[in-house]
Amino acid sequence: GCVPMPTNYDVLSKYMEDLSADISVDMYKLNINIDDSTANMIEDAKSLFQNVDDNLSKCQFKQAIMTAMHLAQETNQYLDKKSPWKVIKEDRQNAADSLYVALYVISCLRTILYPFLPFSSQKLHELLGFEGSVEADGWQLHFPPPGQKLLPPKPLFAKLEEELAKEEAGRLGHVHY
Repeated sequence: GCVPMPTNYDVLSKYMEDLSADISVDMYKLNINIDDSTANMIEDAKSLFQNVDDNLSKCQFKQAIMTAMHLAQETNQYLDKKSPWKVIKEDRQNAADSLYVALYVISCLRTILYPFLPFSSQKLHELLGFEGSVEADGWQLHFPPPGQKLLPPKPLFAKLEEELAKEEAGRLGHVHY
C-alpha cells in the first residue's frame, strides 16, 4: 500500500535533522573515501536510476515506483549500517562519507520520484540547496557538490496515522491493510 512511502522519507529526514545540530556543512568539503558498501550504494543508485528510466519509457509506472522505494529502503539500510550519528565523534571522515553518499542517493530519488511526487521532489530539490526546478535540471543524476549549503531539514510528508489510512482505504473499498 501507500502508507510505508512517507515512513522512508521520515526516517531519512529524521537522520538529517538529528545530525544537522552536530555536523557543519564544511564537512562535505572533505574527500570521500570509497569502501565497498559506499561504492555499492553509488552503483546501485546509478543502476536503479537507469531501471526507473527504462520502466518509465515502457509505461511501467508501478515498477518504477517500486524501484524508487527499493532505493530508499537501501539508503535507510546503508545509513543504519554506517550510523554516522554515532560515528561522528570518533571518525568525522567516515560520517562525512556516509552522509555524502546518502545525499547523492537522496538527490537521485528527487529526480526519479519527480514524475510521481513533483511537489515533494521540488521541496527536496530546495532542501538539497539546488536552485530552479527539478524539471529544469532534467532527467540526470545530479548531486550536491561538496560544500553546497543545505537548508535545514523538514519532513516532506505529514505523518499518516494508521486509523486515517484505514478510514480512507475503507472509502475506496478495494484497498486492504
